[in-house]
Amino acid sequence: SDVYKRQVVYAFVFFCLELAVQGMTQASKTYLAIKSPAAERPFFIGANNALLGIFGILFSGFLGVLAHSSHIVYSLAALVTLALVAACSAISLEALKPN
Repeated sequence: SDVYKRQVVYAFVFFCLELAVQGMTQASKTYLAIKSPAAERPFFIGANNALLGIFGILFSGFLGVLAHSSHIVYSLAALVTLALVAACSAISLEALKPN
């Protein structure tokens, strides 16, 4: 039925969003842990976790509102666009060496 298909698509969107958030969180933690001074590392990682959590909640809420108010394609397009931007950004990062 149409309702079942819609639920599957929504589940897929939220799965992709969570995958993106987890990738962003792990990548930023790794980058911060290598780049930051040892004495300030806990502060930087804690602030990073808090900001990414707030961003994740706000962005997932935005995608949910967008999907309900218009069409799911716009939410999927936003996820794909941001994934491509993140991939290009990650490619351009400099190689890091531990302190």
